[in-house]
Amino acid sequence: MKTPSVLIPFMLLLFSSCTIEDEFTELTSYDDILVETRVYFKDTVADYDISFEYFRTDGYNNIVTRNMSFSGATNNGREIFTQVFKRYRKAGVKIDPVEDVDHILITLYELSWSWDPYFQYRHNGQEGFTFMYDFSTDTYEITEE
Repeated sequence: MKTPSVLIPFMLLLFSSCTIEDEFTELTSYDDILVETRVYFKDTVADYDISFEYFRTDGYNNIVTRNMSFSGATNNGREIFTQVFKRYRKAGVKIDPVEDVDHILITLYELSWSWDPYFQYRHNGQEGFTFMYDFSTDTYEITEE
């Protein structure tokens, strides 16, 4: 039995339209955002262990994480960590509690000709927290731990 040639394209169209796929958003056209995390310690010569979990939204609208950590002595009383994200949906950082931290400064920079801060947040204290910025609404939320 021969399959009519009109039936094959119809079947391909039917099967391709019935598959469930996540919508993908190409992010190359979105601006790059530098997330700078500065940790200021109370003592400049002690050893510290600190870890971060950075969050960003990928093209499939999933939250993707990346872990970073620092272990050792600081000779200037501060350490700086950076990540680059696209200015798309949500991005942020989770910081575990650390003793002897004076404050943590999170600054978002839009990577362009000027290095003016896009947004800045200062967290005082030693407790852990999660900072999440929503680029869709230009709002942020802090979750204390």
